[in-house]
Amino acid sequence: MAVAMILSAVLAAQSAQLANIPDGTDQADAAYEQLAAGDTATAISHLEQALSKTPGDPALLINLGTAYDKLDRFDDVVRAMETAIKLDPHHADALNYLGYSYADRGIKIDQALSLTKQAVALKPDNGYYVDSLGWAFFKSGQLAEALVELKRAAALVGDDPVIYEHLGDIYAKQQRLSDAREAWLHALELDPTNHKLMDRFREQGMGDPAQEERIRRVSLANDRIRVFVGRLLSHNRKFW
Repeated sequence: MAVAMILSAVLAAQSAQLANIPDGTDQADAAYEQLAAGDTATAISHLEQALSKTPGDPALLINLGTAYDKLDRFDDVVRAMETAIKLDPHHADALNYLGYSYADRGIKIDQALSLTKQAVALKPDNGYYVDSLGWAFFKSGQLAEALVELKRAAALVGDDPVIYEHLGDIYAKQQRLSDAREAWLHALELDPTNHKLMDRFREQGMGDPAQEERIRRVSLANDRIRVFVGRLLSHNRKFW
């Protein structure tokens, strides 16, 4: 997962170049390119313009909501997702996104549970939706239910750092510290850049995860990939 995130820098660089080329793409397409390139503010402007022309498009609203989220404009996130749900009450992406957003912030937990349950009912084999439901159960204090859903999410998705971090959080809350340690270490194997989790690992008295051989091995591999990506980016005129 961490390797994939590093390699995505190449795609982002390509998108950044494409976004500067007047190729006749419409506002929504331009916005998606800008989002990939990290130009969130410009992307929001284009999405808002596109939405003014097609106000009944739930997909535009969802993309606009996720863009707002990148700039911590949470009230706008809620407004966009609620509007998308009003337009399409069975839009699983909107239900899941809003439900997880509430759960992750520890607010409106009853709504978070309701929304994520609806999303999972619509797409029961979507492991990311199942993770959201499990996280809502965790935030509501229903640890047994949370663990069932998080284990199912891990089985559906496979290796995902957020899911394994959530699993570790549940185990830690249950005082199953050995299980928590293993889940968190696996999350860090998948994403060794998660410094907040590394700090929490140390605060729990579990040692220094950066010194674990499995983490050091992944970090070294990622360092090598960063060097490779850097070389590609420095020669982008030659390759792109």
